[in-house]
Amino acid sequence: MHLLKVPTLPLAIPGHMPTYRQLYLSHYWLHTTLTKLSFDSKAKTDLLRLKWEKGRDFNFPTRCQRAKYFALLADETTDKSTVTQLCECVCYIDIKPEGAEVVEQFLGFVHAKSLKGVEICNLLVTFLQDRVIDIGKMRAQGYDGVSNMSGRHNGVQALMKQHAPDATYIHCKAHCLNLAVVHSCKEPCVRTMMATVQEIGFAFHYSAKRMEAFLDELSGNLEVQVNQERKIKLVKLFETRWTARADALTTFKNALPVVVDALEFLRGQNNDKAGIHLNSMLRFDFLIGLYLCEHILKTVVHLSIFLQSVSCDMWSAMEECRVVVATLRAERNNDIVLAGISDETTRISRLYGIEPSIPRRVGRQQNRNNVPAANPSEYWRRSLYYIFIDHIIMEIEDRLLGEESRFRALQLLPAKTGELDDPALVAIHQSFQSDVPNDTADFRSEVDRWKTRWRIAEDKPQTLVDTFNRTSPNLYPSIHNTLLILLTMPVSTATAKRSFSVLRRIKTYLRSATRQDRLSSLAVLHVHRETHVNI
Repeated sequence: MHLLKVPTLPLAIPGHMPTYRQLYLSHYWLHTTLTKLSFDSKAKTDLLRLKWEKGRDFNFPTRCQRAKYFALLADETTDKSTVTQLCECVCYIDIKPEGAEVVEQFLGFVHAKSLKGVEICNLLVTFLQDRVIDIGKMRAQGYDGVSNMSGRHNGVQALMKQHAPDATYIHCKAHCLNLAVVHSCKEPCVRTMMATVQEIGFAFHYSAKRMEAFLDELSGNLEVQVNQERKIKLVKLFETRWTARADALTTFKNALPVVVDALEFLRGQNNDKAGIHLNSMLRFDFLIGLYLCEHILKTVVHLSIFLQSVSCDMWSAMEECRVVVATLRAERNNDIVLAGISDETTRISRLYGIEPSIPRRVGRQQNRNNVPAANPSEYWRRSLYYIFIDHIIMEIEDRLLGEESRFRALQLLPAKTGELDDPALVAIHQSFQSDVPNDTADFRSEVDRWKTRWRIAEDKPQTLVDTFNRTSPNLYPSIHNTLLILLTMPVSTATAKRSFSVLRRIKTYLRSATRQDRLSSLAVLHVHRETHVNI
């Protein structure tokens, strides 16, 4: 324990002078009481910096320094004082006696004065060098898909490869799924329905009078209260988290009778906008679009949550994506699914005097599908259901199941060794050549022994982590290194995005002038509050 000279500081608590030893006894005291003390800001910053320096030097990056490989995660956001903050995290494998564990660790915030690729690259390299993390060990880098990060020539991922040639760029899979939903929802009928739901949600959310009418109608409808599961408001459609829109559509669909009754009450109070919203809702094209889209988008919600988990590896992510695609294809070819949605929509629409209908057909049409159909059910099947579900399947396959040279190494898993032919084996060896100690012939011999081992084994591992834990680095050194790199590859940058919530809690409008070093120190201490730091 280092003893420091305690300066005479005016305190907000009369007659109480805590020593530095007492200040260090608890993380909670540091996060709460220290910020409430009214002594000099520089003294508080010195204490935070000292505690952060000790944690930085002896706890946080040390395990990453010991790891054989690591991946870099980065994302940027704007804080309360309109300053661009670059969040930096690392992903590595912590090998313990009981098995390997995937660790994604937040390291801090950096002020990004420019969003050009070269400037962000310099910030990332300097950040790693300051923490004595060998950039040569970097085998993957995860960012979003904006041009300054993903550009092939001047993007951050291309410039980082000049420092770490083996660092494969991985576009955040959760972001890819979000983009798949965004592009699928550009169909005119879906886009119009989403805009109507958003407008009505805003109308109730930002008006006390409308909200009071909604709550009054909700209190008198027990069935809707049960379906809402204690929700007393309509969920807004997020502009960026499109996969979360399924929850918003479900809430709107369950609360549809209450929304209609509330708007009718407001229209009776000479509220013209309520009448406009009511006319936009009570249309068959709106109702069929709401029910179809809500049903299809619910299929991808759980996939989005799974992709954002730290334990999700590349193999599990791709397998779950294939499950979702197979589920959507099965529903597309199952007439019973669509018939059930169509019957439910027809039942609801007739409660409000709306008969199933199709738009007027004309000889030349540019803004909507002009498909021939004998009845409304067949028309909406061809013009909306098939198009929307085919579009989202195509987007998921292109964005999340695209071929990547290093991803071919997933065929080394026991469940996939039957698909591993000689061209794939050569491609895997070339992709991991710098980390595989054997030449092509020796690597082929090692893979043959690997195939034989799992061919005669009765209990085969089903996940990438289990396969790695059961792989001997002495018997299969090349395969062991390959599996370790595959585990290190991040599936998403959700850890970096979660730190934005920490930033929002720490840097409020009341503390908008917080200095950068203090902000980063507080953020690290808050994120790693479970870690013991001995000073």
